[in-house]
Amino acid sequence: MPTFVVEAYLSIAAEALESARARAERAASADVRYVRTTILGDDDTCLHTFEAPSRELLEQAMRDAGLEHDRIAEAIEKPADDRKGTR
Repeated sequence: MPTFVVEAYLSIAAEALESARARAERAASADVRYVRTTILGDDDTCLHTFEAPSRELLEQAMRDAGLEHDRIAEAIEKPADDRKGTR
């Protein structure tokens, strides 16, 4: 299933961050999986990660949850190399 990163700019106030995370969790459904929220503190940026079959399904889930955003990008992830002793 594709992974998407949803970017939002918001106040770094603790209440705003918690509210954004809670709305992201509400966007989860049978088709959309909420993965995590990452805050870039010095940048007023909030990144929500979701897995969804399509951008359209994710956008609908976000609208239903009232999750405002500035951008959605499909993420291509490469897991860390699991070899031990490598830096």
